[in-house]
Amino acid sequence: LAWVGGLALVLGAIFFLSLAFSRGWIGEEGRVVIGLVAGIVALAGGAAFIERGNRLLGHVLTPVGLAIISISLVAATRLYGLVPVEVGLLGALVSAIAVAVIAVRADSQIVAAFGLVSVLIAPPLMGASPDLGTLLFVAVVLVGTTGVALWRSWPWLPPVAFLLSAPQAASWISSGPEVAFGLVGIALYWLLNIVAAGGEAFRRRRDDLSASSATLLLANVAFLIWAGFSLLSGDLVSYRGAFLVLVALAHLGVGGYFLVRDGERNLFGLLAIGTGIAALTMA
Repeated sequence: LAWVGGLALVLGAIFFLSLAFSRGWIGEEGRVVIGLVAGIVALAGGAAFIERGNRLLGHVLTPVGLAIISISLVAATRLYGLVPVEVGLLGALVSAIAVAVIAVRADSQIVAAFGLVSVLIAPPLMGASPDLGTLLFVAVVLVGTTGVALWRSWPWLPPVAFLLSAPQAASWISSGPEVAFGLVGIALYWLLNIVAAGGEAFRRRRDDLSASSATLLLANVAFLIWAGFSLLSGDLVSYRGAFLVLVALAHLGVGGYFLVRDGERNLFGLLAIGTGIAALTMA
C-alpha cells in the first residue's frame, strides 16, 4: 500500500502539472523549478524517515523524489532546452550521489537500485551525444558503483551497471573514435568491470563462484572483443590477432593471480584462466 501511495503521489503531481501546463498557468522555467524543489523535498523527507527508523516511508519517498528530480532534469535539457546537457548530467550525478549516501547509510539495496538506474539512463534520456564527456560521466558512475558494491557486498549492482552502460559505450565505439583512443577507452572499461567482477573473490577468498561475478566476467570479455574488432577494421584487420593475444594475457594474468594466492580452489581464477585460453585459441 505504501508503494501504491508513492506511485499515486507521482501520478497526482504529473496530472496537476500537466493541467497547469496546458492552461498556461506555469511557464517552462517554473515547471522545472517546481519539479526540482518537490523532488528535493521528497528526497530529504525519505532520508529523514529512514534515519528515524521508518524504513517503509523512507523507501517510498526517496525513489519518488529521485524520479521527480530526474523528470525535471530531462525537461530542463531535452524538452525545453533551458540548460545544456552537461549541466543536466551534473545534476543527475549529484542526485545519484545523495541517493547512494542514503542507500549506504541505511543498507538499502532498493534505494541503491533506483539511484543506479536513474543516473545511468540519464545520458540517453537527456539526449547526450556519445562523446568523451558522456563517456567520462559513465566511467565516474561505474567507479562509484564498484566501490559501493564492494563495500556493501551487493554483487548484483555491477552486472546491472554493465547492462545499462554497455549500450552507451557501444554507441561511442560505433561513432568512430580515433583507434588508439578507442582502444584505451575499452581497456579502461574492461578494467573497471573486471575489478567489479573479481572484487568479491578478492576480498573474501571465496571457494564458490557467484553467478553475478561469472556473468559479468564473460559479458565483459565479450564486449571487449566486439569493441576491439569494431575498432580494428578495414586496413587494421591484421591486428586483431595481436589484440586477442593481449586479451588472453590480461585474463591469464588475472586468473593466475587468484590461483597463486588461493590455489586451484578459487573458481573465479579458474574461470578467468579459461577465458584467457579461449581468447588465445581464437587468436
